[in-house]
Amino acid sequence: MWVNVESSHRHSSVKSFFNEAYRVLRPDGYFLFTDFRDSHKWPDLLAQLNKSGFLVISERDITSNILHFLELDTERRASLVNRYEPKMLQKSILNFTGAKGTSTYDYFLTGRFVYKSFLMQKNGDLMHLPHS
Repeated sequence: MWVNVESSHRHSSVKSFFNEAYRVLRPDGYFLFTDFRDSHKWPDLLAQLNKSGFLVISERDITSNILHFLELDTERRASLVNRYEPKMLQKSILNFTGAKGTSTYDYFLTGRFVYKSFLMQKNGDLMHLPHS
């Protein structure tokens, strides 16, 4: 099993990312993948995913779950940022955490950011290769 959380949006090539995930998994291995990105970028990612060779067992939009958690955790996050981070960095770090009232939180709220979760499986056929 391979798990990837919130990093694929930083890879320079999603195609390479999925191909490497496929390569390192054993036949019938599972890949749990979750990330967020601008809503208009999901169609390209899904196209790459469909070419990767993985069987998508489930795909869920978990944006509302993320928003709920961010609302519940905002006070704690703000307290930690205020306590440990230099004053000049606090606003940007709090935005990075997605706390309520930040632009990151607002992007999830308005649908600009969409957060998805996938459960996928590598094809058990050793001769199967991802599409180019």
